[in-house]
Amino acid sequence: MAQIEIPYGEEKIQFEIPDKNLLLVGWPKQVSTALNLEDRINKILDRPMGMDPIEKKAACGKKVAIICDDYTRPTPAHRILPILLERLKKAGVKAEDICIIIAAGIHRPMEKEEIQKKVGKQIVSEGKIRIIQHNAEDKNQLKYIGKTKFGTPLWINRAVADSDIKIGIGSLEAHAYSGFCGGPKILLPGVAGKESIFHNHGELARSPQSWFGRTNNNPCWMDMVEAANMAGLDMVVNVILDSKLEIMEAVAGNPVKAQKEGIKFFLKVFGVGFPERADIVIASANPKHWYFDMSNVPMMSTAEVVKNGGVRIIAAYCSEELGPSLTKKLYEESLSRPWPTPEEYLEEIKAEKYSYEMANSPAIYKILQAQQKSDMIIVTEGISAEKADQLHLNWTRSMQEALKRAFKKCGEKAKVGVMSLGGISLPYVKGQEKNYEM
Repeated sequence: MAQIEIPYGEEKIQFEIPDKNLLLVGWPKQVSTALNLEDRINKILDRPMGMDPIEKKAACGKKVAIICDDYTRPTPAHRILPILLERLKKAGVKAEDICIIIAAGIHRPMEKEEIQKKVGKQIVSEGKIRIIQHNAEDKNQLKYIGKTKFGTPLWINRAVADSDIKIGIGSLEAHAYSGFCGGPKILLPGVAGKESIFHNHGELARSPQSWFGRTNNNPCWMDMVEAANMAGLDMVVNVILDSKLEIMEAVAGNPVKAQKEGIKFFLKVFGVGFPERADIVIASANPKHWYFDMSNVPMMSTAEVVKNGGVRIIAAYCSEELGPSLTKKLYEESLSRPWPTPEEYLEEIKAEKYSYEMANSPAIYKILQAQQKSDMIIVTEGISAEKADQLHLNWTRSMQEALKRAFKKCGEKAKVGVMSLGGISLPYVKGQEKNYEM
């Protein structure tokens, strides 16, 4: 009998699987995190991929926009910015010509303490560098620069549009729509207008090609690349973090070329190769365990490695239950009634019933698609019984109870695969790695 322990919110959850049933327990690969960050950042800025060092373009009088991701990403920008700013200073760029834009997309504004944590207390307290929180709904803050061939009307933050040099700082991980975060995604949706975001993260994200780990023929990702080119995004600095949010690797350069190199590293560490599809897949939502929408990554990604008619068990603590008010409203309105087919829900998206949270509704559509092929049981402490029933969730507080239900459906010979950090891992059946090549 295999004794298994996986993260469960701030706690751990233990359970047993008979040896004859266990297919694999997948953890991210162990990589030394003894990285001298300053040395590494300087090295990748000395030789950025696909471009000359940014200092060759920087000079006195040049206006520089540095786009940083927001509180929804754990990127330690405060450790990268001082190195980058020092290099820009040496190139002759004045502090008053530099602007840091928080790439909020359509997320809420950050609190002062969150901004200090993101960019660093010293930068905030000195006040020499302007810091702007992007507001996707403020037309006065936006500038229209054209339409992409995918039909996205491209509005971007005016401070970004009017700058001479545009640099993005972010993390690289798998993403349900664009395949991966990082690269050109910092611009769209990061500093784009609401109309632009809703088309990219709404209309284009509904495509079956808009999926975890895929960039080839992914309209959502290709639209982001085109948008970054139209806006003139010069360079990105992307980091890959471990489950403890320590930096394992960093890449810099042309947004697509740097992202491509970062993806190679990400897949080596976070790719979980199943020898075959499992009857039952157990996945912890960690480290994205705070609320239901954040925990939906393994709800979708495990569909890649579970058999048709199988069961996905998602351990999602959800201490904040359904999350922010608009996200909560979306899930309540979307899942409080049964859907005979995902396409019926898709028709409501197209009719803009969920226009207040259009960027997250395709995730629900993809969850409903997964439900057509396999059952999902959620193990949770944070979602109340009343709320779980309202959302028609198959739920329990006990992993052993979830396993009992799963084996009852799949039979005593069912093969079980476990993803210990499903919130950041990218599962695949061995032989299908080519799906994740750029």
